[in-house]
Amino acid sequence: MKQVTYAIAIIVRPAGPTHEFLLVRRSTGKYMGDTWQFIAGGVEPNEPAWRAAVREVKEETNLNVIELYRLSRLVRFYRDDNESLNTAIPFAALVADDGVVTITHGNTEYRWI
Repeated sequence: MKQVTYAIAIIVRPAGPTHEFLLVRRSTGKYMGDTWQFIAGGVEPNEPAWRAAVREVKEETNLNVIELYRLSRLVRFYRDDNESLNTAIPFAALVADDGVVTITHGNTEYRWI
């Protein structure tokens, strides 16, 4: 069975006295299409997971990460569509409150919640 490692970026921005989180809607036809998710992407060979998280944020939203925090839990899941066992490493990614989101490949819309 194939093993895949992903980086998940939970994007956070200041919003007055609180914070907001960014969700993106996956494109129809993609794995888990039409669902709202955090930013995630595969870790490339010899790439640190934290660097993959920063790269994915830039590639999928065009936002720049100001601060990055590794979260304490890993997420493991099985995908039956490609027979893979997946490990996702989550990070909290702080971005500027005035950053402009530009949705790219794999997603169709976004919402700050």
